Amino acid sequence: MRLFEIEEVSVFLEKKFADVDKDIISELLLITYKGSKEEVLRLKEHLDITILPEEFEDFVMRYNLGNLTLANIQFGSGGNYINRLINLNNKDNYWYQDCLSIDAMVVGLGDPYTILLSLKEGVVYVVSSEISFDDKVIVAPSFDSFIQGLGTSIYAKASGREESFLSLIENKFGVNTRFFWEEILY
Repeated sequence: MRLFEIEEVSVFLEKKFADVDKDIISELLLITYKGSKEEVLRLKEHLDITILPEEFEDFVMRYNLGNLTLANIQFGSGGNYINRLINLNNKDNYWYQDCLSIDAMVVGLGDPYTILLSLKEGVVYVVSSEISFDDKVIVAPSFDSFIQGLGTSIYAKASGREESFLSLIENKFGVNTRFFWEEILY
């Protein structure tokens, strides 16, 4: 087993849900679109950040995450993903100061995890009610690889290859990430 490439995730999801009305399942599809550099600049201005991982910038300009939920991780909530990021990372949220202190921003939510992107290194962390910001755990080396992992996990579960997937994740992302990916699968 190997990690799906981003395009393979998109194609797999389209095939998996081909018989379902696209309006009903749009949040389960990784849909391409043409984002703008202006939107990314607006995000940086609102969040008062100068650095955003280039890979993440490219991703949000190529794919519409405004309504996306992959596995049990929600990225968008029915609108513009840049607006969602601005709302998730505004000063009124209780995690705002914690994110600032570790140079990260919230990019998604799941039960029980908050998904963080390191602004400097580009790695993806998780925190939860049981994992503090000080004890954050890296679950993927990049945002692209995080999406690849989520998409591949859906395939692994659908094809009964959960253990192969978890072995792959341990090899690619490290043994200490297994707990997170097990929860994604089960």
